[in-house]
Amino acid sequence: MGLISATLHPIFGDKVNGVTGKSIDVFSVLATVLGVAASLGFGAVQINGGLAYLFDVPASIWIQFIIIAVVTVLFLISAWSGLGKGIKNIK
Repeated sequence: MGLISATLHPIFGDKVNGVTGKSIDVFSVLATVLGVAASLGFGAVQINGGLAYLFDVPASIWIQFIIIAVVTVLFLISAWSGLGKGIKNIK
């Protein structure tokens, strides 16, 4: 399996098959989600700053929410089309 806890088996031994392993995996997923959310938030602030500088778009939280929504939709379209093409290649 591709779990973070499996990579720590040499350190923790068989404890990674129990509660310790589950805790490590949950922590790694939460750290990944929070890291992606922070990157998206900081990116939205930077994009908003660039738009404000270049095009006099107001720098506000609402514009940043719109930027996050647009980036999220673009990501979903990209992921969806990639999966669709991959499944067609399997058939």
